Amino acid sequence: ITIDEAITNKALELKAQFHNRPTFIAASTHHKEEQQILEAFALIRQHIPNALLIIAPRHNNRFDDVYTLCQKNASHVARRSQQQAITETTDIYLADTMGELLIMYGAADIAFVGGSFVPVGGHNLIEPAAMNTPVLSGPHLHNFLEIRDLLLAQKALIITANPEALAKAVTQLLQNTSHYHTMQQGARQVIQYNHGALEKTLKLIDKYIIT
Repeated sequence: ITIDEAITNKALELKAQFHNRPTFIAASTHHKEEQQILEAFALIRQHIPNALLIIAPRHNNRFDDVYTLCQKNASHVARRSQQQAITETTDIYLADTMGELLIMYGAADIAFVGGSFVPVGGHNLIEPAAMNTPVLSGPHLHNFLEIRDLLLAQKALIITANPEALAKAVTQLLQNTSHYHTMQQGARQVIQYNHGALEKTLKLIDKYIIT
């Protein structure tokens, strides 16, 4: 994966709107996952009251339902699709747009990749890692076993079993700078070691092509 400079710049612009608040994104979430994320967020706020949650649902046909759920669990929810401002009292920022997930990852401090608290099989863990954002996940990662193992080997991934474990991991990362930077470094190593896999594969195949 190669990150365009424009994506990085947009992420920094968005991050500047967060008022220096610790920000946690739950991305590519599915039905029954958002409620668990909201439960974890309530626990996180017991220790970090000014934390901000970004939720980016996987499917756009669920945006309104997720917004309603967020309103039931928070006082102030801002929707990106409506260009609503993020204030110091915003609890949840709903990323209800398409094609902006890398920007969201880059703007957040920690990323939880969805499809993993429910038996969907997970989603792309490399994207937040490529944006230098520590990666968390639930236990259901059967579609991304190789990437899971690569990240775990470099201590660049934390797998959590439930909302309580997720809240504990997020809280500890936000409060422990050393652990946070260790995860960032591990992610960079995974990206660096595996960069250019397509080109390497094509070169290998080329050796056996008879012209």
